[in-house]
Amino acid sequence: MHQAEDMSVTMLDGDYIADGTGCSYAVGSLYTSVEWDDSWNRIYAAISAAVHFSPSCAAPIDIISTKDWNWEDDLQA
Repeated sequence: MHQAEDMSVTMLDGDYIADGTGCSYAVGSLYTSVEWDDSWNRIYAAISAAVHFSPSCAAPIDIISTKDWNWEDDLQA
């Protein structure tokens, strides 16, 4: 991960990452949902946890992906 503020680069060891003021809550959610099949719901749950527990995070949120999927189908699964 690249940090523009000090031009540092960090090597990451893991399958997921979160960044920002609510990242600890988001990573905790991602850790507990590692066996979920639905990636959209994992992301939504992680961001929702950050918004709920971090006073500096706020809704609404937008989830942007390069994967072409019908997220409405994932919600009903």
